[in-house]
Amino acid sequence: MIRPATCLCCKTKNAPDAKRTNMKIPSLWKREERGNLLRAEYDDLRRRIDAADDMSRSTCFNHIRSTFGPVSEGYALASDADRERILKEIREVSRQLWNAGNRPQALALGIIMLNIESRLAPGETAAFVKAATDDLISEALA
Repeated sequence: MIRPATCLCCKTKNAPDAKRTNMKIPSLWKREERGNLLRAEYDDLRRRIDAADDMSRSTCFNHIRSTFGPVSEGYALASDADRERILKEIREVSRQLWNAGNRPQALALGIIMLNIESRLAPGETAAFVKAATDDLISEALA
């Protein structure tokens, strides 16, 4: 049984908030699930980049080179609500580029998005995605 706490300054009894006592804590499995999704997206993007011809690969890396810094800095300075909006917009622009046939630029945005998302996702799988996208970004910036 949960007993109400007594306030020391005014001697009133404070009953616990029912909504707060039923709070759910995300399980490790659910947190790791996001990492698994990021890994699947990374594997797909990596396969597409590896299969691209030299010109497309160069275009992808050039787009990473020109876009990563401003997007990363803007994301770092944004509020939580703005961060969600930024990722949503990057995903939408990437889809539009893909549908318009600008696949190297879409792949570049996908890598940037995965890098940003994997920074905040917990777990070993997300850490792998972060390290792998860091390597691709470093290759593009070299």
